[in-house]
Amino acid sequence: MKVLVDYDNAGSAGLNGINELKKADEIYIFYREGSRLSFDLHRNLEKSVCKKYYQKTVSDTDSSIGVLLSTIFGNMVAAATRSEYAIISRNNDYDAVISYWKNNSIKISKFSSVKEMTDNRLKTDKSAQNSSENAVEENETKKEIKKLTEEINHLLNIRN
Repeated sequence: MKVLVDYDNAGSAGLNGINELKKADEIYIFYREGSRLSFDLHRNLEKSVCKKYYQKTVSDTDSSIGVLLSTIFGNMVAAATRSEYAIISRNNDYDAVISYWKNNSIKISKFSSVKEMTDNRLKTDKSAQNSSENAVEENETKKEIKKLTEEINHLLNIRN
């Protein structure tokens, strides 16, 4: 999963749960001059096993992080064959970007924090596992029914 964080908007609360990211995950933190980071958050970032990238905006306008994040996200989509993406922000301005890419079959969602995203991923993984288990059970039931049907047909043939 590629996670893009609007640090200006999500703040340190947006990075809650960073330790739950996997080694294959990548997190891109977009920030501006003057952004602050506590030592506790710095330690959590260092402990996280995911790949970390930091992108400072060159402009200090209110929309600079959003524009930069959206541009880099578009480049990621163009370069990647298959990926799943998450934007961490409380800003609804990303909704149009997300809607556009979802309509073009890109897996992207927005969350207010990494924790919310990882909780959602856990639910999705469990749901997929349950679906898979249900499919296996259904297949086994079909096999049992087929076997019973064959046995009944065999018994009926013997009687006739």
